[in-house]
Amino acid sequence: MRSILAALIASVAIVIGVITQRLPAIIDRLLALDNDSPGLERLRIGAAMAGGGAAGTEAMADAIKTIVLAKIFGVRTTSSREAWRRLVQTMAEAEQLYLSPSWGFGLGPEKFAADEIAEGLKYVSHVTKLALDVYLEDAPRFVRLVSPTLKLIGDNPDAQYHLASLRSHDGPDRQRSAPKEFIVEGCRGSTVYFSFSVHTPGDGSGLSAGAFEKVVTDINDESIEFDEKGCFKLYLSATNPGEGVLKGATWLETPEDASSLVTRHYFDTWPPGSISQAVDLSIRAANAPKEEHVPEPVADEVISYRIDLANDFLRRHTLLMPQPDPTTAPPFFALLPNMIGVPQKWKRGEEGMGAVDIAYAAGRFRLEDDEALILKGAVPRCRFGNVVLWNRFLQTFDYSAYDTHPVFHTLDTPAEGENSAPFTIVLSKQKPENYEGKWMYTEGRPMGTVFFRFLLPEGDAYAYQRIDTVVVPVDKVAQHLSA
Repeated sequence: MRSILAALIASVAIVIGVITQRLPAIIDRLLALDNDSPGLERLRIGAAMAGGGAAGTEAMADAIKTIVLAKIFGVRTTSSREAWRRLVQTMAEAEQLYLSPSWGFGLGPEKFAADEIAEGLKYVSHVTKLALDVYLEDAPRFVRLVSPTLKLIGDNPDAQYHLASLRSHDGPDRQRSAPKEFIVEGCRGSTVYFSFSVHTPGDGSGLSAGAFEKVVTDINDESIEFDEKGCFKLYLSATNPGEGVLKGATWLETPEDASSLVTRHYFDTWPPGSISQAVDLSIRAANAPKEEHVPEPVADEVISYRIDLANDFLRRHTLLMPQPDPTTAPPFFALLPNMIGVPQKWKRGEEGMGAVDIAYAAGRFRLEDDEALILKGAVPRCRFGNVVLWNRFLQTFDYSAYDTHPVFHTLDTPAEGENSAPFTIVLSKQKPENYEGKWMYTEGRPMGTVFFRFLLPEGDAYAYQRIDTVVVPVDKVAQHLSA
């Protein structure tokens, strides 16, 4: 039986070999036919586009042979195709494993669980979109990290964030040899605050470190030199190159193992800055020629490496995210529902995408349709403050209806000579009657996260006031506050 099968395979191989050897001559004869059939017309166009003459005939023969073999044995395997399959596999695992009860998703009543999984798939799509946008193209360049339609890592309607990969995207050899010196240029515009933070892999493993990057150096607008137009230049390098190189630029220490640069631009404008404002920003390698470079053609091994970088980013924002563990929550996050933790500044060296200039306070709300959560506190002396609502995936609720159904508020900062600015905010499904103060719309969700930010707050953590909370019937809000 084996001998018969072997003979059959050998016969097929001989036939294929004879046909492929004769294929160019067959195509030549077909091209010479006086026939205007659609098939021959396509063959003529293909041969012409392939160069015409003997070269065109050979190219068409090779194309036909490749198509036939692909039908029989499958498509040709390449490095980039294998990398793409790994990325698709990660997406499938994120759907099956990450969006599972092990990470606390898909629990509770059937509709609630189904809606949460749907929102999780949207989140996975956002992460994949950002990963490909950041890593599939050349670096360095700035990519908008979040937007009204791209949300992750705790986005914010009052700000714009940009991410620049500081790694070479052309393979590990280029990554090791590429100098970590960059020039960033831009203008402050109408921002009330902006900063740059340099990140390195948090645990020393993986390709991009993703959500586990840690802040190693940072700088804000208080330490940046501006010209008369409010524009600036930063020089990023491991050591200070001196004024002869800086020539008026501000130096930002950037270690050799730096993986990314994150910018934060906050606006006290209306409509909110994420929607209405533009950011003037650019980055280039310090040794890059000023004249426009000649682009290189796409290479299989380069695209394969870039897809793997994107894949690693996706994994670290899904499958490698820690499973729920109350003991690992940051101190500013209250563990009990309907409570807010004491504001606390992010510390340099902590893993995550927090900013060292900001004090955070957060907690989860849990409300019935007829309940309201009243939050009372005070904004400390700071540059800017706001509060937003997030889902389980650290995505803001839809803030497109910011005028009528707000899911965030820009908070008043203390006036000159004042130490704090008191606030009262009511959070509920429907705006309470006879209440004209700050109201936040839950979108009818039974739960979510309340997240406060205070930029460049004065004083230490003990000086920040705790945000008090109480749950009352929504139709008793005005009565409760008046009492």
